[in-house]
Amino acid sequence: MSRTDISVVIPTFNRKDDLLQCLNHFQDQVTSAKYEVLVIDDGSHDGTEPFIREHRETFRFPFSYHRNPGKGPAAARNFGIEMARGDIILFIGDDIFLGSDRFLDTHVLGHQREYPEPGHAVLGYTTWSPELPISPYMRWLEGGGPQFNFLGLKSGDLTDFWRFYTCNISLKRSFIGDDRFDERFPYAAFEDVELGYRLQLRGMKLVFLKEALAYHHHIT
Repeated sequence: MSRTDISVVIPTFNRKDDLLQCLNHFQDQVTSAKYEVLVIDDGSHDGTEPFIREHRETFRFPFSYHRNPGKGPAAARNFGIEMARGDIILFIGDDIFLGSDRFLDTHVLGHQREYPEPGHAVLGYTTWSPELPISPYMRWLEGGGPQFNFLGLKSGDLTDFWRFYTCNISLKRSFIGDDRFDERFPYAAFEDVELGYRLQLRGMKLVFLKEALAYHHHIT
């Protein structure tokens, strides 16, 4: 089996159009890293599977599609960890659009050069897609609320498990070890933060890299 630098794990559920846009952003990544993209479908019933299989021939990167139906995003990410071949595991959402053609490189080089210690994880910067109308509630979420709260952080700063956002975060496989997302969380409801808490107890150091920019294409 050939070596893979980074595996991108994307859980999905009933968002085929956003998912395709998300995947298309990997077409033009400028990186020397070997990477793969894994989509884990949690039982979509909007035609996601035939839709993605129809378009997969256009993908210019290693891609695989898996179904793990009805078990929730925590279980989908765990399935992705088991299937992934990369030294680095990057989690993003199915409604996340990459902010630059160096997005993957920022994560990979962050781990390989800047923060090579096993316990270092890389948190990218996620903000609302500029294509969306931003409501006052969305501004609150991003400006000190419980989602995408990067207030006061500068690139290279350490932060804690409360910002363990799986919309844009990467870890070394060697550090993840046997830890997994708790599958008793059936929905997206702080299951990522809970894992971050356990990893921090084991010595995880979460580094914020603002250059790893991504856009959240979802109206809340």
